Amino acid sequence: MRYIICYDISENPVRKRIAKYLESVAWRIQCSVFTCEGSEAKMHVVKNRLRALIESAESPRLLIAPLCSACESKLWQIGEAREPEQAAYIV
Repeated sequence: MRYIICYDISENPVRKRIAKYLESVAWRIQCSVFTCEGSEAKMHVVKNRLRALIESAESPRLLIAPLCSACESKLWQIGEAREPEQAAYIV
């Protein structure tokens, strides 16, 4: 299943750690928005790692949204993705 992951974190060190981790497991489509594919079990691991990374943040906002294939086919985007078009897979 494909997932959209986005965050809004004001503290620079925490935000940088989140971005660096997500760059290792997902594909960046906007500054703080990523997409990836993986099983529910692997996304559970990602969620736990993200929880650990945001512990020191004052008021972090983090969203992980699963996309079914019907929803994925209806995605709409204007402009180029921040990274070359490729999928990041979590297996």
